[in-house]
Amino acid sequence: MAETSTDTITIRRWRSETLLGLTKMPDLHTEQLHQATAVSQSLHTLLSPLLPPPTGSAAKTLHETITLPAIKLASALRLSTSDYRLWTRSPPSDTKSLPIYVSAIPKASLVDMATNKILRPDSVLKVNEEGRVGEEMLIVTPSLLRTERERATSVLLVKPSVLVRLDEPMGRRGRMKGLGEWAGSWFGAGSPGSENGKA
Repeated sequence: MAETSTDTITIRRWRSETLLGLTKMPDLHTEQLHQATAVSQSLHTLLSPLLPPPTGSAAKTLHETITLPAIKLASALRLSTSDYRLWTRSPPSDTKSLPIYVSAIPKASLVDMATNKILRPDSVLKVNEEGRVGEEMLIVTPSLLRTERERATSVLLVKPSVLVRLDEPMGRRGRMKGLGEWAGSWFGAGSPGSENGKA
């Protein structure tokens, strides 16, 4: 039998209260700090070839500004009675790149790979009759959504960041014309191909 909305909310609240109780255990807190330190050390070792010459405080800075805030955020998401998820889409089954349409600009952080500039509504772009401006090269970061189970809707909290290759260089042709419909599917329900998304 399918759970009712009320049953689902009750279960999520019970889970949140249980996890909150566990986080207050001294042994769990000590183990969390130990694991966080190990993660920071691994990240520092992995990233050191790409970063400027290390200083004595580099590992500590990474730990305090990246690892610990990330753990705090993850804990808050798990303790929440709402359902948070990262959302992206599956790679296409063929080798064809997916098109980017001008109507996607307000919905995502689209970065032009040629200039490293973020596309904005007032960017000077060449737009074809269908509204296409380029093609997707890489989803750098997925979107973060909060599911409102009572309303069966999802709220976009963080836009996805996407690296794109423009069909024409930015700023060299006429102003935007023709909007067209965006055929991408980063945002779940209501988008073509949304059934291919993965949490």
